[in-house]
Amino acid sequence: MNRAEKQSQKLFKKTLIHRCDVFIKTRTRVGSQWQEVFVRSVEAAPCRMSTPSPGKTEKIELNQQQFQNTYTLYSLPMDIKQDARVLLYTERSGSWVPEAFYEVKARPRDPSFVGHHYESSCEIMEKMYDVITTSGI
Repeated sequence: MNRAEKQSQKLFKKTLIHRCDVFIKTRTRVGSQWQEVFVRSVEAAPCRMSTPSPGKTEKIELNQQQFQNTYTLYSLPMDIKQDARVLLYTERSGSWVPEAFYEVKARPRDPSFVGHHYESSCEIMEKMYDVITTSGI
C-alpha cells in the first residue's frame, strides 16, 4: 500500500462508528445428524452500517412497487462471506450495545481492488438471537 492509500485508509477508519461480530455458517455433527451452526469468526471489528438513499430502495417490476431493505456494511478487510451473520453494536453512554442481526446477502466487494476496505450488502433479520459461547464445536 502506498502513502496515499495509507492516508486514505486512515481517514476511512475514522468513519467506522460501529462495531460488529461476524458469524460464519458451518456444518457440525450432532449425534447422528448434521446441523448448520454459526461460529464467531471476527469479534468487535470496527465498521459502519449504512442505509441506501431512498431512490435506490424502490423499484417497480411488472407494475408492482417493491422496497428493498438492504444495508451496506463498510469494514476493513476481514473474514466475511455470503450468508454470514453480523451482530451490529452501537455506542451508548460509553458502552457497546447490540443493535441488530444482519444477514450478508452477497460476497463482499473490494471497490478499490487494493484491499482498502470491504462493502457488504446486508438485510436486517427480523429477530435477535442469543449468542452462545461454547467450546469444542
